[in-house]
Amino acid sequence: MRRASSIRTVTRLLFAAAFALTAVVGSIRGQADAQQANAHSVLLLGGRSTMGSAELTSGDFYDASTQTFTAAPGVAPNRLRYSATRLNDGRILIAGGFDREGPSKQASLLDPVGKSLKAAPDMI
Repeated sequence: MRRASSIRTVTRLLFAAAFALTAVVGSIRGQADAQQANAHSVLLLGGRSTMGSAELTSGDFYDASTQTFTAAPGVAPNRLRYSATRLNDGRILIAGGFDREGPSKQASLLDPVGKSLKAAPDMI
């Protein structure tokens, strides 16, 4: 039951993020990933620029309580269709995906509290 509650919370936050007219997002992005960062914020990661076909390495935190966006650490160089999973300790594991050379073995750990991104061991 807790998972369903988390999904409803993320959905509600994403809905709020999509229609928050007072906020200004750092990058307009498509094919982005969204993860719940904490009780009040959603992390939007990567994707493609809607102003062209360039992959984005940036991310944005959307805080529903203040209806504002703030910059997040970069995801990884030119990586799309990766897996972003929130771990029990609150960090977000970003793994795999595709870069310009094909499938990527890269993995990173993003700490939404400290807003830091650290490399994790590559996948096999």
